[in-house]
Amino acid sequence: MNSNLDKVNEAGVLLIRLVHSLRTDEGGGATPRIKISDKATSAILVKIRHLLREVEINSAENSGLERSVILHKYAAIQAALASFEEMQYAQSVETNLKIFRNHVEAIHGGPTAPEFGGKRIGNKLSPEDYYLRAATVVLWKHHRKHKDEDALNQLASDARTIIRVGTKEKIAKMVDNHDQAHNIDISESKSPLSVHIRGIQDLVDNHGWQRLKDFT
Repeated sequence: MNSNLDKVNEAGVLLIRLVHSLRTDEGGGATPRIKISDKATSAILVKIRHLLREVEINSAENSGLERSVILHKYAAIQAALASFEEMQYAQSVETNLKIFRNHVEAIHGGPTAPEFGGKRIGNKLSPEDYYLRAATVVLWKHHRKHKDEDALNQLASDARTIIRVGTKEKIAKMVDNHDQAHNIDISESKSPLSVHIRGIQDLVDNHGWQRLKDFT
């Protein structure tokens, strides 16, 4: 396992948690708000910066393909970090967050991948959609473990609107497809949901995020 890739992956998962905590009021021109506390946000940003300082881009440990992936992810994280810093001065964050999404989709595929990655990747979802599907997987397993039928029914209802997967049978199939492709080693996983799982699991287990709408 490449320790530099590990560090950018960890920083990326932390950033995804912040990006998906953004809220905007209805209508244009609203200032984004962060759902988690300012203290928690600051602590996460400090952790991300610390991880980036430890990344050695030109290390001999990085093979050709890995180095390219590390560079993409490093640049994406830097763009998103700049957005959070600009929030303190009420500046627009849309440009940098779009850059962040484009970097992610250039690596994993998605609607904007042809614009940024230079090749068309068909029928792939956006990082936000994959994140919400990963949340559905984690919540499904959590509620099944606790034999909470009411919560499972609510998840199916939420999923029908949020990710357009509207029955428990279809959710169960999505979970099975993920499990078959998943590897705890993110660099080896074939599931596009894997990169999100650890951060979402923490939110569900330790922070009370029990419904899919909590992640929207």
